[in-house]
Amino acid sequence: MTVQPRIGLEIHVRPVTKTKLFCTCEAGFGGRPNTRCCPRCLGLPGSMPKLNEQAVRQAVKAGLALGCEIPSKSVFVRKGYSYPDLPKGYQITQWEDPICRDGRVELSGKKIGIFRIQLEEDAGKMIHDRGACTLVDYNRCGLPLLEIVTAPELESPEQAAAFVKELIARLRKYGIAECRMEQGGLRMDVNVSLNGGERVEIKNINSIRFMGKALRYEIGRQRELLEQGGAVSYETRRYDERQEITVHMRSKEQSPDYRFFPEPDLPPLLLSREDIAAARRELDQTNHG
Repeated sequence: MTVQPRIGLEIHVRPVTKTKLFCTCEAGFGGRPNTRCCPRCLGLPGSMPKLNEQAVRQAVKAGLALGCEIPSKSVFVRKGYSYPDLPKGYQITQWEDPICRDGRVELSGKKIGIFRIQLEEDAGKMIHDRGACTLVDYNRCGLPLLEIVTAPELESPEQAAAFVKELIARLRKYGIAECRMEQGGLRMDVNVSLNGGERVEIKNINSIRFMGKALRYEIGRQRELLEQGGAVSYETRRYDERQEITVHMRSKEQSPDYRFFPEPDLPPLLLSREDIAAARRELDQTNHG
């Protein structure tokens, strides 16, 4: 059976900043658990977020480096969901009005579209202690993230890997992000469908090699389903690194209602032409340095 994969990526990148996105806690990696957090990044009552200008500048530079448009206005929203490593019970992110949109990256003569880049905060980290208990480290909570969402225009695992490598090269070249996957500095969600059918999402892949393996397995799994006369379900899966297979997590019908609404404690982010021009000059200086 001839199949044509369509692959889209949602890539979460941690930009280089000195502090977290909405507070002054150090934006470092590791350290003793729960020593790099404060009332703001923990969302304690009465605390108010204050936007990190360096993170905004890095987001604009990322958009310019990836051929995006930079709107003069973007909006932060609350994405509500309950999880132990998200102490506020919601994530501050962007949705319909992101900081960058409509980009293009040329890859071996093919232009891959970028729907948007949104600026958002990271969650904490859950540590499962051999089934005895689950611990939570909030040091990572509130770190800035750039979520880079591509159009479903990649056609093979190899092309997806080449795109991620090109993305990493650009972000490192301009000092936007270090993309250290072993430190959680770049994580990927992958969407794949065959012949225009239902898509399947594979969550939280932390290496290019595992992404390739996950895609090859999932394409084979979907092909076999179709050849047997079955149908591909619209679902979320994860990649099991030990078994080298994708495993069902949840059906999309069971996905939570995130209840997006504008973040009341942050005004719309307004960028002037001078702000964007200054970011472009930084890119040019790096390029010629």
